[in-house]
Formats: sequence, C-alpha cells, structure tokens
Amino acid sequence: MLMLTAKTEEADKVAGFAVGADDYLTKPFSLRELAARVKAILRRMERMRASGSDEPIVLDGLEVDGSRRRVAVDGSEIQLTPLEFEILATLARDPGSCSRASS
Repeated sequence: MLMLTAKTEEADKVAGFAVGADDYLTKPFSLRELAARVKAILRRMERMRASGSDEPIVLDGLEVDGSRRRVAVDGSEIQLTPLEFEILATLARDPGSCSRASS
C-alpha cells in the first residue's frame, strides 16, 4: 500500500507504516515520483511472487507461510505489516544472509 498524504510529521509517517503502508508519499509530489514509487512496489510484488514457494519455511519455532501470508512463532500466529512480512520471509528463505553481509 502506498499512502499519499499531506501529513509530513515523523509521527504521521511512522503511524502510516504501522498500519501497513509499504511507502509514504507526502504532498506536493510529482507524477514522475509517484510513478517511480508505484513501479518499485510492483517490482517488489513480482519478486515476491517469483521467489515464493508453496512450502512454508520452518526454523526453530518460526513458521512463515508465503502462500497464506501467515507467520507463527511456537504455534501462535503473529500479525505483521506487508513490509514486515516481506523482510521476515526474505530473511527466512536465506537465514545466513545477515551474518554473511556483516562479515
């Protein structure tokens, strides 16, 4: 979800992301910037579809089900924003990627 708004305060932006926004664009904005942000969201969605698997990822009590967009920890479902889900799913697909990137 892309939020288009006149609210420019940091608290407003944080609240927007907390309710599930993938991006936040404040007025005034150019049509070129809007188009670029929409294209970026569409690219992320396409990568998500391409890399998605029907099999849930299970790691030490964490279950990430990409087909149902569901996350559970020790059997308890947790709610994530779309962006949080994508970050977690990306990391779960390649759990050693963070340690490799920081070394």
